[in-house]
Amino acid sequence: MSDLHEEKINPYVIDFEKMKDKSLNEVFLRMFGGLTKWVLKRMYGKEMLGALVGESDADVSAGEVRIVGKPEEVRAYVKALEAEKEHIRLYNEYGPDHPRTARAKAMLDMVVKKFERATELPWPIE
Repeated sequence: MSDLHEEKINPYVIDFEKMKDKSLNEVFLRMFGGLTKWVLKRMYGKEMLGALVGESDADVSAGEVRIVGKPEEVRAYVKALEAEKEHIRLYNEYGPDHPRTARAKAMLDMVVKKFERATELPWPIE
């Protein structure tokens, strides 16, 4: 029996060029959404679980993530992750009807549109 060496586990790769393939279907986009939620949890911890409905921390294991694409695509993805995190934080702290939460949601919507224009992909988190 061979030993498992965790340092040899393949990284998760988000490649925006490959994701533009028109043959990709809804299942693939759901996987992209799952990976994006996983990235949020890895980056920001358990505080992200409150608004990621039905999520648990069981899958927040160590792993490397590589984001591949044009600089504007990668920047748009990172900015959308940051805006998603801020909206979730304020939602958890103040609730959905608070003005700060509403402003964060408006900012998230604006950043998501920039992501969608830059990558030609839908934002994977609803």
